[in-house]
Amino acid sequence: MEDKKAVALKYYGDLPAPFVTAKGKGPTAERMLKLARENGVPVQDSRDLAQLLFAVDLGDFIPEELYELVAQLYAFVLEIQDEL
Repeated sequence: MEDKKAVALKYYGDLPAPFVTAKGKGPTAERMLKLARENGVPVQDSRDLAQLLFAVDLGDFIPEELYELVAQLYAFVLEIQDEL
């Protein structure tokens, strides 16, 4: 069984795209998810997206081919925030 992976993204409106701020697998991924939940950071469980984003280096913008998938992620986050 493959280790769980987690990737954290950040986006500022004046930048061209979101970028990777943290990533981890196995126990590190579990810790990232625990910290995110404890701090009210929205988490979406998507192995496929995590696998694709895990290939992006820390600090790098996400590649253009992932824009649509990440836009769906941000729409999910906005929907959750609207419900709070």
